[in-house]
Amino acid sequence: MLPGMHGVAGVKHEYDENGFIKKQSFLGIDGTVEFSSKQGYAISVMECNEHGFYKSIAFLDADNQPCITEQGNASVRIVTDARGNELERWNYNLDNEYVVTPEGYAGIKSEYDELGHLVKMTFYGADGEPCELNSGYAGWTMAYNSMGDMIKQTYFDTEGKPKSDNNRVCMYSGGYPFSVPVIPVHFFVGKT
Repeated sequence: MLPGMHGVAGVKHEYDENGFIKKQSFLGIDGTVEFSSKQGYAISVMECNEHGFYKSIAFLDADNQPCITEQGNASVRIVTDARGNELERWNYNLDNEYVVTPEGYAGIKSEYDELGHLVKMTFYGADGEPCELNSGYAGWTMAYNSMGDMIKQTYFDTEGKPKSDNNRVCMYSGGYPFSVPVIPVHFFVGKT
């Protein structure tokens, strides 16, 4: 194996009895478990629901000890709906308390329409209340046309009122594509 970015040469997956990934380990050139400086951990241990969507992820160092990642968390807990849409995602520290990421949130709550389109995402602080991200807003709403294309995204403050981000943008409108922050909505972690 040749070393990749940040010295990690490979990834090893272990699967549960249902075929879903339960453990992921970063590997060094010699095939041993190695810390990824990009991710801030060496091993992630996942718990999945019956459909293969993450319920929790714990992060460990190369010695199988809990550690703090580059995002400042030691674990993540996730709630999904029957479709696998991510309804909630909360970051925790080593003491099992909410922890705020470098972007400025501890948790995310999302809402979807009847077709499964993401229509609202709100960010929460360690106190469990809506908070503004470092980029200046507390969340956004999205609207879609009849073809399912996103046509509008509006930022809002902690009270749900329209708010500009740090670039003074309050709303994107028109056809896709336009800039949307990349935040995972749902994951499937089974074998392909």
